[in-house]
Amino acid sequence: MGDFFKFENGDFDFPFYNDIPKLSTVDWIILLFGPLLFVAILLLPFSLNSNAFAVLSCLLCLIPVVYVSKGNLKLFFRIPERRDIKLIVLCFISYFIYAIIMATLLDYFCLSTAANPVFGMHMDVMFFVSSAIQLMGEELFKIILLIIPMFVVYRFTNRRKFAVVSGVVVSLLLFALLHLPTYNYNFFQCIFVIGIGGIFNLFAYLKTKNVVASYLVHILIDFVPFIMSIIIN
Repeated sequence: MGDFFKFENGDFDFPFYNDIPKLSTVDWIILLFGPLLFVAILLLPFSLNSNAFAVLSCLLCLIPVVYVSKGNLKLFFRIPERRDIKLIVLCFISYFIYAIIMATLLDYFCLSTAANPVFGMHMDVMFFVSSAIQLMGEELFKIILLIIPMFVVYRFTNRRKFAVVSGVVVSLLLFALLHLPTYNYNFFQCIFVIGIGGIFNLFAYLKTKNVVASYLVHILIDFVPFIMSIIIN
């Protein structure tokens, strides 16, 4: 356990990076295709219906994860424990404190931020269902892009902590860049608010190795502002 960070739950480890369980070359290619196809649908020359995009983006990452799990979905998904609930709430609160501080700093340095275009949409029940589906796709996108760099780095260095840090940097950077079109290509906002800010829900996964935990943090981070805007308006 000496190669684990102190904050981690040592009862669980990340799957696949150390060949436990071992994936074939084909399995790795299938897993990689999830994020690649996720990005590809963002680059389509036509716009998909928001509901169709949500379902498709989720399936493109979920299907590879289910396939490489070979029926052992507990490698990724478990029912959160009681202590996990406290972690989820703490990560959610920490993110909003960070987001407020970062937004203030960006404003202080005259680096304007773009509003999330979602706030201009009609928020009915279907909106929340569609958003919940899409957020699972986004979460799996990040987790896959955490595990693949971990596998590569660990294979060449045999240093788990270095592999984890490398995976986190790659995952959060690519997730930030993914949001550039959404936020009018505001680079600083995407890197500092979306990218680095993404560590708060990713931390829930890093600690628990449970996608459900990080997904619930992501749900809270996105849904609470939506619900507040509905109440205010």
